[in-house]
Amino acid sequence: MEWGLLTPAWLTVNTDPESWPVPFKGRHLSGAFNQNFLWRKGNVWVMDNHRAALWCWLQDLGADEGVGLLHVDQHYDTLWDGMQAWLDSIGSQCINEMSVHDYLNLTFAPPNCSPSPVFRWDNYLAIFLEKYPARIGPLIMATHYAGTPPKIKRSYREPVPEEIPHNLESWMDRGTDGRRWVINVDLDYFFFSDGDDQRREMFSQAYIESLFGTIREAYEDNRIASLTICLTPGDLTGGGWTGAEALCARVCAILGLPFSLP
Repeated sequence: MEWGLLTPAWLTVNTDPESWPVPFKGRHLSGAFNQNFLWRKGNVWVMDNHRAALWCWLQDLGADEGVGLLHVDQHYDTLWDGMQAWLDSIGSQCINEMSVHDYLNLTFAPPNCSPSPVFRWDNYLAIFLEKYPARIGPLIMATHYAGTPPKIKRSYREPVPEEIPHNLESWMDRGTDGRRWVINVDLDYFFFSDGDDQRREMFSQAYIESLFGTIREAYEDNRIASLTICLTPGDLTGGGWTGAEALCARVCAILGLPFSLP
């Protein structure tokens, strides 16, 4: 099936206007902490820095809703060093009740160090798994095996790339419990370093259409609770913002998303 600039059913019935919880600040370095933008339409989110994803999921999920989680990313994003200090800084605060600005600006102070943001691009998923373990059902980590693997491995899979398009539909079957999914995508997954250490796209357009076409169909069937897409503009996606934005435009066309940066 070919996917084009069509409006899928889930957007047709979704009357929520698009918004910018974090207005676009410009094509600056994202790094570990800088959040240059966060865009939303309904329960779909696009961002430059993955650290905002946890906050996004908790805006979309129902109280105590259990979900499956598919993480498509070059990295695991489950750094555990410092977990107790991060959890202590969050304390009894409900993350879903924080404003996005309070979430991004929450800090902790390591011994003999200056305060540092709690939520980083490499730990937000670990915090989600640690703070809400009972809410996680199947956990699928499609990565390049970079970083620290998760400790929680309930119904755990680490598929190789060629497994995903063929199996994703069955993996996201709601089954008898009606469980929906959080889909978390970092576009750096789709790039590799060649012999000259240049970052290039590693998947065909057919692969990308198959993967995101299946995600689109799952949305139309209300099997996805929250979809977060991260650009990670910079060296990991071809240098600067150009490569990440070009791939994001193709992904959004398949999904029927009206997203673009100013």
